[in-house]
Amino acid sequence: MIVQSALKSHMERTHGTGVFKCDLCHFTANAQKKIVEHKRRHSKELSKCPECGKIFKNLKRHFLRQCGRAADPDRQHCTQCDKTFKDKMGLKKHVKDIHDKVMNHCCQLCEYKTYSNFNLRSHVSKMHTKESMEKICPHCNIKTTNLEYHSKIYHHEVANSKADSEA
Repeated sequence: MIVQSALKSHMERTHGTGVFKCDLCHFTANAQKKIVEHKRRHSKELSKCPECGKIFKNLKRHFLRQCGRAADPDRQHCTQCDKTFKDKMGLKKHVKDIHDKVMNHCCQLCEYKTYSNFNLRSHVSKMHTKESMEKICPHCNIKTTNLEYHSKIYHHEVANSKADSEA
């Protein structure tokens, strides 16, 4: 009986097609349990990091992403803030986008400029086409804002078999 309950829970959380919305923000999920977990984060108490003294909702995640990794000599350190990156490309992108504010993604329909392709796609979607950025994957019915990337990552076997049949 426990196995059936666990299977049912897995099927709902992983493969569910429902759309549930947080009543406190714009977050949506395919299972009610995910909304319950998400809403806990809204009321989570803030904690002070013993290493850097900054305040965070998720101290464990902060430590793994920031303070804990800061001691790693292989990480790339930003000289303008306290962020670190696993490689030079991540650091270079961070500096360009956040500190230098290089706005090299331009809207073809108006004067809008931004530093990221995602922000540009979001702008065009909201201001010009009025189409939702979210698309539903034809293979698993999950909503995604980048169907091409989603398909490549989660359904690579479909893409590979399609490429094989075209060859």
